Amino acid sequence: MCSITAALAVTSIGVSLYGMRQQQQAMKRQESIRQQQLALEMKQRKQQAEGEALAMNQQITRRKDQARTEYKQNRTFLTTSGSEIVDSPSFGRFFASNVKAKKKDVRNIRMMGIENQLNAQYGIQQTGLSQQASRSAYKSSSKALTTQTVGNAFGTLASANIDYDNLFS
Repeated sequence: MCSITAALAVTSIGVSLYGMRQQQQAMKRQESIRQQQLALEMKQRKQQAEGEALAMNQQITRRKDQARTEYKQNRTFLTTSGSEIVDSPSFGRFFASNVKAKKKDVRNIRMMGIENQLNAQYGIQQTGLSQQASRSAYKSSSKALTTQTVGNAFGTLASANIDYDNLFS
């Protein structure tokens, strides 16, 4: 009777260990997929940050081109009108105010672009934290599963009422 009980206890422990191993492998595959997803998300966020920088530079270039074109048009219009007004102090102030407006616009575009880049960078940081948290949760779950399975194995052996002194005699 003792050898049947011992065999059943060992079989039960073996099945539990096999199940634990299968569950750990499934958890490992799931974690691998999660890490791949997060790596892809991080890559996308980095590309977004680079895109924001490029968009900002393009907007600045467009605004400068626009200011240059407007300056030339205004100057040409005033010159072709035949008036001597082009070199007057009031038109000098007019052109200077246009330059100030352009500089202010460029500064605002740059600030908005930097803000968008920072938002993308924060997303990158959050994704990195998610990767670390996911790895940590995987390790913790795996250790908890191992501990639970080993504890259950000892419980099975303790409750089996096996006479260990006579088991191997």
